Amino acid sequence: MHSLTGVYAVDAMTDIERRVFEDHLPACGVCTVEVREFHETAARLAEAVAEPPPGQVKARLLASIDQVRQVPPLIPPEPVQSERWRWARPVLAAAAGLLLVAVAGLGVFTARLQDRVEEMQAVRDQVATVLAAPDVRTVNERLPSGGSATVVASADRGEALFVVSGLPPAPDGRTYQLWLIGADGARSTGLFDVGADGEVIRALSGDIRGSKALGVTVEPAGGSPRPTTDVLVQLSLRK
Repeated sequence: MHSLTGVYAVDAMTDIERRVFEDHLPACGVCTVEVREFHETAARLAEAVAEPPPGQVKARLLASIDQVRQVPPLIPPEPVQSERWRWARPVLAAAAGLLLVAVAGLGVFTARLQDRVEEMQAVRDQVATVLAAPDVRTVNERLPSGGSATVVASADRGEALFVVSGLPPAPDGRTYQLWLIGADGARSTGLFDVGADGEVIRALSGDIRGSKALGVTVEPAGGSPRPTTDVLVQLSLRK
């Protein structure tokens, strides 16, 4: 069920599959986040490949109008258009044009979406591994913004998950950076951005063994070799 998030986001399911998945979705936070991210990714990719229609399209259409046999309408038109349809019809026509343009970039979108699915599958596999560890440990702390940060860690496996909610997006030109803190200081374990919902799920890169805590700071875009600001929140990795 969890592997269907990308298929659901691009509306490539049958009606039965969609109903089954939508019954599962409200109870699964991971799938909810993935579906939202896939929707956002699809929108960005469509914008990236959008192109204006060729200039000759209109001329060809007008030139062929008198060669097309007209069919009587099945339903007589309403004598008076409502205000709603006066507004909606131009919008629907524009949307249809955008859809035709977007189809041209579908191949690129599909390839990029597949990469995203594989990336999320790898994260999901690591989530399952950590949660199944006999020594799994969960620590939760409040954020200055009022949200919460959680680390789920297994010292035996050397792996950890970071989950945050209620965290505002980083200021322009800045990013959030995760640090594993040990006797030798702090070492980076990755950057992350926050969407409008303030939620993030990350599988940490690097072995957590030898580290006593996980910290979060705000750093310049691209990250820093060492923390340059105060730690927003620190989560213990040891008992």
